[in-house]
Formats: sequence, structure tokens, C-alpha cells
Amino acid sequence: MPYAFFWVPVVDHATEVNALNKFLSSHAVVSLTKEFVSAPDLRPGWSFCIEWVQGEGEPATTRRSKGKVDYREILDADTFTIFAAIRAWRKEIATAEGVPLYSVMTNEQMARIATDRICSKSGLEAVDGFGASRMRKYGDALLSVCEREMQGESRS
Repeated sequence: MPYAFFWVPVVDHATEVNALNKFLSSHAVVSLTKEFVSAPDLRPGWSFCIEWVQGEGEPATTRRSKGKVDYREILDADTFTIFAAIRAWRKEIATAEGVPLYSVMTNEQMARIATDRICSKSGLEAVDGFGASRMRKYGDALLSVCEREMQGESRS
């Protein structure tokens, strides 16, 4: 999948923010990582790394009318199988805890885990928004789901 990188300075950022927003609204984004950077020889600002899916000959707009990404369309079959298993697990957890699905994990986080074939705690820690609290609460069970699906993938 292709990547795009944006730098948005803290001061005088209108042009860069407009370019970033234009890119985000016209591409099917799989994951977005942001980090605040401040170094002596660099203006302070936000660094964005965006992983996106490119369509054939047209902008990769696979968003439905509600603005949601259809991951069945943008992920390959093997990756979507892993994504779907994680999604089913997430639904069970959210139902059992009586919480919204996104409070367990977002679609973007699930897509990143499936795409990168993450099967370790250090891998989960690298997923934006998957911090210590989620790791304690869901890490072991999630890794079990991922390992099971990835083992099934290697047998095919």
C-alpha cells in the first residue's frame, strides 16, 4: 500500500492543513499515524504518515455515503479474513461489556493489525491509540485471535 507524508507546523499552518484535509477526503485511508516533533533545527509541528489504498485509474474513494471505509473493498482477501475475525471478536467483547464497538478498538486499528499481520505485544503497542489500558484489557485475547487466523492463513 502507498504512503503519504505531511508536515504541519504549529504556526502558520493553514496551507498544510488544507492540503492534508484535501488528501484525507479524497483517499481511502487505512491508517494514520501522527507525532508531534520539536527539534532545535526544525520548526515544531505535527508529522503525519498516512497509509492508503490506491484505486485503478481513479481516486481511491471507497467510502460509503456515511463516510465509512468499506474494508472488504480495500483489503485483499487474506487480510480481510483476519480483519473479519478481529471484528467478530470485538463485537463479542463490546456486547459482553455493554460498550460501543469503537471503545474496544476502531476499524482503523483492526485494519492496521490485519494489514501488518501483528501478532506480538510490541506490534500492538505500535498501533496508534492502542495504549497500555487496551493492552491490559484486550491484548492477550486479541493476539490469540490474530495468531489463530494467521496460522490458518499459512495453511492455505
